Amino acid sequence: MQPSLALGCGVVIAAVCYHFATPLPPATPSDPPVSSGHLILVVEGNVQHLDITHAVAKQDAWGGVPTGLASAFELRIDGADGSTFARIPVDLSRFDLDPSRIGKPPVVTGCDVKDSRIGLLLNVPDYPTATRYVFVHGERVIGEVPAARVRALTGGGR
Repeated sequence: MQPSLALGCGVVIAAVCYHFATPLPPATPSDPPVSSGHLILVVEGNVQHLDITHAVAKQDAWGGVPTGLASAFELRIDGADGSTFARIPVDLSRFDLDPSRIGKPPVVTGCDVKDSRIGLLLNVPDYPTATRYVFVHGERVIGEVPAARVRALTGGGR
């Protein structure tokens, strides 16, 4: 075997050994936890306050945010260390978001009905280590629900 060929093979073998011997970096606290299925949340309230009134746990993986959905209203799922696991946009475009109309009759324009009372279903990832669910409009909090309460609303599990 020629010396240059032997040297080249040795370098390749050393590189492969180094690659497989190098440990992966540990997960950092900022890495989001893995979702264990998803939750279907019943969200009720008005533009100034939203609440989770019922929840159903599903084992299927969360489908993600619908393509193109953006909103100034979001549900933030937080962990114990204050980290945010997810920010899910909440589409409230079908509701009357004028705070002065809270408690007033719906506005009917042709076939379009806009009510200040909000009621919707929201699919979100299920993070077992979440500690709270926070509804925000921009950075203003308009509702906060402890994760233990959401878990209790599901009947404690699946």
